[in-house]
Amino acid sequence: MQTLKTLKSLLICPARHGACAAALALASWLPTAANAAPVTLDFNDLATTDLDVLVGNSYTRNGFVLSTDSTFGFIVIGPGLIDSYAGSAGLLAWGGTGNGGAEAPGTLQLQRADGGVFDFNGLSLGAGSAYVPADVTFKGFDALGRLVNSITVPGASIGVGQFNAIDFDDRFIGVSRVSWQQSGVAWQAHQVDDVRLDQVTAVPEPGSLGLFGVGLLTLCARRRWRAA
Repeated sequence: MQTLKTLKSLLICPARHGACAAALALASWLPTAANAAPVTLDFNDLATTDLDVLVGNSYTRNGFVLSTDSTFGFIVIGPGLIDSYAGSAGLLAWGGTGNGGAEAPGTLQLQRADGGVFDFNGLSLGAGSAYVPADVTFKGFDALGRLVNSITVPGASIGVGQFNAIDFDDRFIGVSRVSWQQSGVAWQAHQVDDVRLDQVTAVPEPGSLGLFGVGLLTLCARRRWRAA
């Protein structure tokens, strides 16, 4: 705490301590730790008693954006559509990206609204119809667009008439974007629910901040000595 007070006092006098002010700019290079705030996207706010409802190509909630390039966008299935309802409200990306949706389902993409990093821990997958769904391949990317990991969930692991939980463990940690696409044709599409995430915030490690403060005080003391 004393170190933080001393750093604050140096910040208010950059004219007298030019070197100190310059050194403070190096704080951005300090090693950091990460705070993770859990977030679950459950889509209950979209629940409907109709057969199904179109909700567009993008859904934003709790600081995250889920989007699709599929022909008809996202659809929420209601309990009246017996062959497709999986027990709760979920998002179904219906239709491919060409031929009126007769091709493979479109790509889904998940990212933070502010462009920050996050952990993609898992989600629940359900079939979009009575047909056995095709495999779904998930890909995670870092802030530079580089592939972090790629995982294929077999269609047999996706629930038919229910949602099955899929866990990714530590395979998509600190990603900037996740996208996934299903093989097969449009009627082998899937629904998603209970997307489990950690919203990551980087913070300076206390030990590194203390060492930085000691170094900064030494630099300032030497500059004052030379000036005298």
